[in-house]
Amino acid sequence: MPAMPISFTLVTASGTDSPADRREIGPLGLASMRQSMTEFGMLVGRVPLRWPGDGEPRSLFDGEDGEAHGIPDRKLAGAEQLITAAQIAAALASYDAKPAAVRAESEDAEVHPSWQPWIALLRRAAQQGGLRFRDTRL
Repeated sequence: MPAMPISFTLVTASGTDSPADRREIGPLGLASMRQSMTEFGMLVGRVPLRWPGDGEPRSLFDGEDGEAHGIPDRKLAGAEQLITAAQIAAALASYDAKPAAVRAESEDAEVHPSWQPWIALLRRAAQQGGLRFRDTRL
């Protein structure tokens, strides 16, 4: 079977890629994963923020305010992107805030066989240096 064009590789705390902790998926798998992550509030686009003094809400990309609010959706596109441990931890906080019954249903291996391993990889990446996203089609 040929290698899938999209991969996520765990980045260690020292900043190196860990090939043993690599997950490969195809374009349909990525679309499904993005949909599930969106439903759990794990992906963020532009985040409305307020700056002191002006009172006008601004729309900035996640992280431009120095805070991670989840995994920026733009980091799941392009040839290569680093998803930081802080962004992953914020995404997992959104996931973990959902009711246990909802999470248990999504983690049912018979219904969603790839979700539980994905969440496990995210939990490891949040404790290390993050994940490197690569799309070899670009």
